[in-house]
Amino acid sequence: MAFAEIETLTGPPYLGRLAGSAQGRAAGDYIAARFAAYGLRPAGEDGGFFQLFTLTLNTLSAEPTLRVTAPNGESRDYDFRSDFSPVIRHFTGGGEAEGEVVWVQDCAHDDFDAVDAVGKIVFCRSGAEEEQGRQAVEHGAAGLLLLVEPEQYPLDRIGPYRTSWLPLPIPALRIAPTVATGPHAGSGLTLDDLSIHYESIPLATSASIAIPVSVDENATGRNVLGVLPGRDPAYADEIVILGGHYDHLGQDPDGTAWVGANDNASGVATLLEIARIWEEQGYVPRRTVLFAAWDAEEQGLLGSIHYVENPIYPLDNTVAMLQLDSVAGGGGFYLEAQGDRTAEATLRFAMDRAAELTESRLTLVDPDGRSDQISFREAGIPSLLLIWKGANEDNRPDEISDEIEPYRLGMTGRAVSLALMMLAEGRLP
Repeated sequence: MAFAEIETLTGPPYLGRLAGSAQGRAAGDYIAARFAAYGLRPAGEDGGFFQLFTLTLNTLSAEPTLRVTAPNGESRDYDFRSDFSPVIRHFTGGGEAEGEVVWVQDCAHDDFDAVDAVGKIVFCRSGAEEEQGRQAVEHGAAGLLLLVEPEQYPLDRIGPYRTSWLPLPIPALRIAPTVATGPHAGSGLTLDDLSIHYESIPLATSASIAIPVSVDENATGRNVLGVLPGRDPAYADEIVILGGHYDHLGQDPDGTAWVGANDNASGVATLLEIARIWEEQGYVPRRTVLFAAWDAEEQGLLGSIHYVENPIYPLDNTVAMLQLDSVAGGGGFYLEAQGDRTAEATLRFAMDRAAELTESRLTLVDPDGRSDQISFREAGIPSLLLIWKGANEDNRPDEISDEIEPYRLGMTGRAVSLALMMLAEGRLP
């Protein structure tokens, strides 16, 4: 059943499941209907399954463009996704820029000493992109080209388009080495020469960048919340949360969808399957269990942050939180349970014992991955992230065929269901 849920959530009408979009709303409606079918009671606002919040939604309104003009006046247009991809976050965002190209090494502060970047298109090796964007802005650049290795960052990979920290960000693109010959054409230097060149230098080309972005500052995100009340009056006020985010990264203007099969239809499918099996077997926990499908995780954990700031159940009564994220695929051999060895020792023990009893492959590691458990951990609630070791976060359109492995999905579901029962019973074998 869990694999079938992944197939459903990665197909029409849910393609991309971008928070605040029609597809995201449809996915939320589907999950709420599943919660109701599996006997969960509405735990959202106004007697429903939803907890609403406002977010800023950034989407591409048209395909970005990149044109490079050589010293002889010849221009070449490059292809979106195969040659370049936009960077929309921190100090960079939508907009247009045109200017002469300057090579600025790694875009570190001192790299700008040898060139005048004001009004120019800065070209450098991709690294710490947030800091590189900041340095480009502070030195007056009009735009930014970041040279990446596709093996390390495929250009058909998509990242969340987050709101820039600046009212007027500069447009920035990641570009492939095959494109990089354009910006330095006529300089007399090869790309290898630039890579070992110890000084920033002006090049002989110019470039124009356009990243058309549509901004909706009043989009609505929706957490989907269903509750299974505890059977023991002495413990029913204590809450255990099982969560997973259902949003992903949406679609390109040409309709190409980032389906988010592993990240994170797999987590939501596992959550739904646990609810289904518990209902089928008639299991009612001692403590109350809240099943939570978070929205807008990709936009910066917005859904879980909103819940923590506006909890449906008192945080003082919330004893544990388990977060499912990318639990059906990865390059590693183990499911990881990421949590603090002291503050989350009980949760780690429950997962370890459950994995042993279900003969599942699990490894306990210190906190590392960024997902919704962080919102709860920072509020003082013991929280674990369950994620498959080496989970691929390329977020590519072909993800479902490449990423989902049913045996990993089943192993995760069995171990997490048993660990959740242990925590809900308040008894660890």
